[in-house]
Amino acid sequence: MALWLVVDAGPRTKWDEFVVTAPSPEAAKSAAQNFHPDWSDPAVTRLAELRVVDTDNLDGWRFRIQISTDPVTVVTATAPANTPIDQVGQALVNQLNATPSITSAQYDADLNRLHIARGNVDALGDLEVRVTIRLSVAVEALGYRTTGLVHRILDQRRPDSNLGVEFDLDSFVYLPV
Repeated sequence: MALWLVVDAGPRTKWDEFVVTAPSPEAAKSAAQNFHPDWSDPAVTRLAELRVVDTDNLDGWRFRIQISTDPVTVVTATAPANTPIDQVGQALVNQLNATPSITSAQYDADLNRLHIARGNVDALGDLEVRVTIRLSVAVEALGYRTTGLVHRILDQRRPDSNLGVEFDLDSFVYLPV
């Protein structure tokens, strides 16, 4: 299996590219088109990957949590040098709990899980969560991208559900081959 970047050939939007694991460029294109059937002929680029296991130093990495409240709730954190994922999680908790609609955010270091909102407390479980994690500006300028640090997003779309995100401590940084 290889890692592929699939980009829509149409007008640029913020959701017009996917990173896909697939055995061939055709399979990668097909997987992306399953999510966006309106994509007629997306471009496919093979990516090289480099495993990054030092999540104890996320220097300059940028984390963004977006919740589909009305108005949309967005919190961000940029990691200073020698910052582990647990400290980033706690910084996001502090920002989430400072918003008007959330009071129960927590970070579970044992599970690497950011509890964004509790269904029985904040009643936001029917909302959508988007998580964006980007490398430092300097590293992105070299053409590198990242994927894999988000293990899964917990948004079951029921009012009594919890909202959250689980981080995977094995992340990947990749660049076009």
